[in-house]
Amino acid sequence: MPLCWAGRSVPRSTGRTLSADASTRIIFLIISVAAFCRIAATLSLSNAYLLQLSALCWALAFLLFVARYGAWLLRPRLR
Repeated sequence: MPLCWAGRSVPRSTGRTLSADASTRIIFLIISVAAFCRIAATLSLSNAYLLQLSALCWALAFLLFVARYGAWLLRPRLR
């Protein structure tokens, strides 16, 4: 949820248009996979693998988010 909120507020705060580019779509796809793995782990008997995959996906999505949006936040506002 915090990444969704930041994904909408960072472009506006930095003077960019509010649109999802390819990297943003990939980030949210990875978050969706992490959520699916987490839910599937509760329904599965061998949930250790799914929990580890979920954690890996979440960490990857967060690192990609920081790389993408952190660069915008470190630069001056466009307008």
